[in-house]
Order: sequence, then structure tokens, then C-alpha cells
Amino acid sequence: MSRAAWRTWQAETVQQLTALLGVVRACALVARSRATHHRQANPKPRAYGPHPKARHPAELNDTDRAAELAVLTWRGLRRSVGGPGMGP
Repeated sequence: MSRAAWRTWQAETVQQLTALLGVVRACALVARSRATHHRQANPKPRAYGPHPKARHPAELNDTDRAAELAVLTWRGLRRSVGGPGMGP
């Protein structure tokens, strides 16, 4: 019996025995993990679309970033930190 056939047999058998014995005993009888049974019986829906970029905890928000850039620009330091106007 192939692995795929074995898993299919386990799933079908657990499903049939659950009505008679309950999930715990049905899974124990066919040597199937209850976690595996529940994951396959109730799969999560796939999340489609773009995922939001994870932000670093120490990253500045937009307001703070604008304030910092204003200070650097005001002091004339922006050129030294790689801003516009930096060149040879």
C-alpha cells in the first residue's frame, strides 16, 4: 500500500468511526494523529493577494521620519547621510 493510499484509508476510516467512537478513539485505532486529522478536516483558506510589508519594531513612523528629515535638511546634514545632492 502506498503512502497516499494509506493516508486516504486513515482519513476515511477515522471519518466513519468518529460517529461510533469519537475522534480520539478513532484516531488511536488507525494510528493517526488527532492534530493531523483536524488540520486536514478543517483546512485554513489560502490568503491571496499582496501581503503587507512587515515593519521593524524600531522603524520610525511616517510623521517621525518626516520630522527627522526636516531636522537633517535644516542643519545641512542631509548631504552627508546620502540624501539628494550627494555626489562627487
